[in-house]
Amino acid sequence: MSILPFGFEKEYNIRFYDCDYNGNVKIAAVLRALADIAELDYDARGYGHELLWKQGMVFLLSGESIRFHRRPRGNETLTYVTWERGTKGARFYRSFEAYDPSGALVLSADSEWLLANPETRRILRPDSGHFEMDLHPDRMPDVLPVERLARKAATHHLMERPVRFSDLDNNRHVYNAVYAEMTLDALPFAAAAGEIRDFRINYISEALPGDVLSLLECEIEGSTVVRGVKSDGSICFECEIR
Repeated sequence: MSILPFGFEKEYNIRFYDCDYNGNVKIAAVLRALADIAELDYDARGYGHELLWKQGMVFLLSGESIRFHRRPRGNETLTYVTWERGTKGARFYRSFEAYDPSGALVLSADSEWLLANPETRRILRPDSGHFEMDLHPDRMPDVLPVERLARKAATHHLMERPVRFSDLDNNRHVYNAVYAEMTLDALPFAAAAGEIRDFRINYISEALPGDVLSLLECEIEGSTVVRGVKSDGSICFECEIR
């Protein structure tokens, strides 16, 4: 029986390599699961990544927000559910929930996506793809909103992080989950290993082969914000951990 009367769902088992030092699921593993089920949903409806690429289109993530109602651990099997909430301007809105076998809600997530030309990176309007969308705007996930974070001055420089070959995906830029790994690797060990309830990230400009990111930290209203800044001073990504 389906968990929700709409949307697309899939089971994911949390493997040993998906877990961190404390045995909790890694943020990056959750981000990978969210991206995977979103792609599988589009595949099932006839417009997966390969077909869109041939038509001169790809979906690019603009931002994500995750809330852990409890932190899943290794060898748990979760059922992820995803659905589309709507579009606004050039943005597509897609939401997620994950449930344990007892039916308890374990995590919620929300995301914003942009449709772009894979070669020119020009942003396309939602009607460019002639998608048949199954919209459920009234089902809002229990998360912090996906939005730009307050722009306050960084308190200190964490590290320089060059883009490496293994960071890249087939869209020829740094894969979205890698930014979470960069962030946690840059933080002091105790901060990275601490409790996390909310994680938000905005993907502002692509990191490409040859780029070196300066990772900068600032404290905003009790949360930790890390920004990745390119050598020209432009912001690549920003994320918040609470």
